[in-house]
Order: sequence, then structure tokens, then C-alpha cells
Amino acid sequence: MSRRHHDLQPARSARQVAKMEKRKARHKVALALHQAEDPDDLVVIDPKPERIPRDEAPPRRNRMRHWKVKAWKRRTAERHRRNEELTQLRESA
Repeated sequence: MSRRHHDLQPARSARQVAKMEKRKARHKVALALHQAEDPDDLVVIDPKPERIPRDEAPPRRNRMRHWKVKAWKRRTAERHRRNEELTQLRESA
């Protein structure tokens, strides 16, 4: 790719840059292990990477969670309500 092509690319976030650096480091280690005479004697210092900060937080959902009532429970509640209404009508008549 040409230099002009890289100039046209959008700027990378800190997270993307850190990912690229980590990939480069892993690639160098893989090459060193492959080219080493005795891989067991090779000492590779790989410090634990810091947590890569995210640029923006994921969007939060503002919707309230709707818990559905089971059909059998709803039918039972409706039946009880209907029976109460019928008993009140019978008593009032």
C-alpha cells in the first residue's frame, strides 16, 4: 500500500493501536522462537499488558424489562376475578 493510502485512512483509536502493537510483539516472539537454536534456552520477556481502555461505553438500553405472566396463571386469576364478580351479583340480587 502506498503512503497516500495510509494518509487517507481514519485515525486509529488507542485501543486499535494497542492491539496492533500486541500483535507485532507476538509476531516477533514467534519469529525468535522459530529461528532460535534451542527454544528452551530462549528467554522472552513479555510484561503483562495493561488493560486497553475503550473509547466509548456501549449504549445502555432504557427499556424496562417486561416479565410475561404465564398463561395458566393469567387464566386462573381471571377465573377467580370472574367468580368473585358472579358471587357479588348473586348476593346483591
